[in-house]
Amino acid sequence: MVSAQSHLLHPKYRPDIDGLRAIAVLSVVGYHAAPGYVPGGFVGVDIFFVISGFLISTIIFGNFEKDNFSYLEFYARRIKRIFPALLIVLLSTMLFGWYVLFSDEFSQLGKHVAAGAGFLSNVVLWSEAGYFDTAAETKPLLHLWSLGVEEQFYILWPLLLGILWKRKFNFLLATLLVAIVSFAINIYWVERDPAASFFLPFSRIWELMVGGILAYIVLHRPHYLSRNSALLSLMSLLGLVLIGASIFLVTKHTKFPGWWALLPTMGAFLVIAGGPVVSVNRYLLGSRPAVWVGVISYPLYLWHWPLLSYAQIIHGDTPDRSIRFIAVVLSFLLAWGTYVLVEKRFKKGYSKAAIVFLSLSMGFFLVIGLLVWKGVPPPRHNSEFIERVVTAASDWDYPGKLKPTTVDGSRLYEKQGSNTKTLFIGDSHVEQYAPRIVQLLDNNPGYNTAVFATSSGCPPISHVYERTRILCSSARATAFEYANRQDVETVVIGANWNAYFLMETREDTGKMQNAMHYYYQDDGLKKQMFRGGNGASLAMQELEGIVARIAKNKRVYLLLDNPFGGNFSPKSFFKGSRLTQIHETAALKRNARAPYSPEQQQLREKLRSMAHRTGARVIDPAAYLCNEQGCMVTSENGKPIYKDASHLRPFFVKLQAEYIDISLQ
Repeated sequence: MVSAQSHLLHPKYRPDIDGLRAIAVLSVVGYHAAPGYVPGGFVGVDIFFVISGFLISTIIFGNFEKDNFSYLEFYARRIKRIFPALLIVLLSTMLFGWYVLFSDEFSQLGKHVAAGAGFLSNVVLWSEAGYFDTAAETKPLLHLWSLGVEEQFYILWPLLLGILWKRKFNFLLATLLVAIVSFAINIYWVERDPAASFFLPFSRIWELMVGGILAYIVLHRPHYLSRNSALLSLMSLLGLVLIGASIFLVTKHTKFPGWWALLPTMGAFLVIAGGPVVSVNRYLLGSRPAVWVGVISYPLYLWHWPLLSYAQIIHGDTPDRSIRFIAVVLSFLLAWGTYVLVEKRFKKGYSKAAIVFLSLSMGFFLVIGLLVWKGVPPPRHNSEFIERVVTAASDWDYPGKLKPTTVDGSRLYEKQGSNTKTLFIGDSHVEQYAPRIVQLLDNNPGYNTAVFATSSGCPPISHVYERTRILCSSARATAFEYANRQDVETVVIGANWNAYFLMETREDTGKMQNAMHYYYQDDGLKKQMFRGGNGASLAMQELEGIVARIAKNKRVYLLLDNPFGGNFSPKSFFKGSRLTQIHETAALKRNARAPYSPEQQQLREKLRSMAHRTGARVIDPAAYLCNEQGCMVTSENGKPIYKDASHLRPFFVKLQAEYIDISLQ
């Protein structure tokens, strides 16, 4: 490859930084492969952010101050550093996805390929976050969100600094201001919009600015970091302790990034500030094994997650240890091969033709990704019965034709009828009946006006919380306050009671798992977990009190849960292997039924008794859906009546959920 002469000045190579990269990537790989042993390994991404902020800011600060900065060369170097390995991973992920994925999964992969090629993975993943978002483990390019943040930094940071340099604005002050504003956004969002706080650059850029601040110190105040070698050694050791603490103390249930992100970022700051000479950096981080892993850290990061994700997709659940071990070993081999055969060649130099080729190739993947997103071409698994299941899995119609309205800052939806109202309070297991309600009021405008004060994933029980459903409390308060209005005649309270008080179903696999640990009861004095604590029983008592209070003045219906479980999920109607051939099971026959679990029946009776004690009436879907042979799974023409393992489809609700009609009469 023809080498172009470099004009940009670059910092001297530091083996210890490669060693720090090794810690970062190994923690991420460890978290994805064995989260039980490395619960906070995802903080490795935050370490990468600090490293990138330090190295890139060093280049930009130093070259602007020497009037030597070239935007063309800077972006060309980023292209030859990032694009080659990324292109190979995008191609491999797309080809394998065509072979094993279903049409909805392949379409989503196409969108993620386009997002990765367009440096917007983090924005797209943020836009997808929600109650019905597919499981993270089934998104083979999920990990590109962090690359999106870095690429956005690479694009915007030198442009901003160029403007500030022309106006003779101090770089350190600019870096500090950006860091402070970004950190404040992070603290604000982590409580109000965790997905935005995690994915978007506005709440993440401060981590790169931590590295930028250190870059300025190294360039302009190097004597601060060279006076006392013992102090530098202590700084580096403390940094490693902070990083280690974050890896093992932070978990996926921690409000992150938030304040917790200071542990890995300040840890990385202190390690880099220690310099390459101190013993721990020189002999531990600078050791040959650590440097070897650090050198391949970028392709290793790119390869490991698609392999683990596809292993989960093919297996249908978390693969066993041996499969995960093989995936990790294979990711190391592919990373080493990518580094030796591809990255090293581009490291030696670059030509304008190579940069143009890489840029056009990335643009090609952007176009191909968009085409796949729109269904061109279809994947290998594209038979008629698979499409029936795929259609079912994407079938949802809320809020549909309901009209939005805002009450006390909360979004409610309504369908106009008579002057009196029926208020629906609950989660998505109440929302699933909206198509039937809309249809009823279209045909019978004399029925009560329907108002939905619901929030997916939010149990209608005061003082019950779950980390990712941070707006539940205010939405519930609005709903209960609305119930006191004079024009509200009837109140329907329903929810996915089985998930809150028993088990939930993994909607991507159809298998059951205990989900009670996600929820807890907190009355302001003590937090009681649903699992391993007394939270579930306290929540049941709280629910009874709520129903009783409202029933004193209103007609109240307690809407029981519809049966759910692995046998109800359309994606369980397969046999065979994605690697070979997929066949339909007998579940897709007409009027298929599945067992109604004893645990769900017991909870059903418990809730019926509660309704009797409080004066509420009962709406019982199971009484309609189930008989001695089991509960309905498919319709008379063999269509799945569930969209996943727990939610009924709109077509079925419209036609046959007659039991909900009484709530509007």
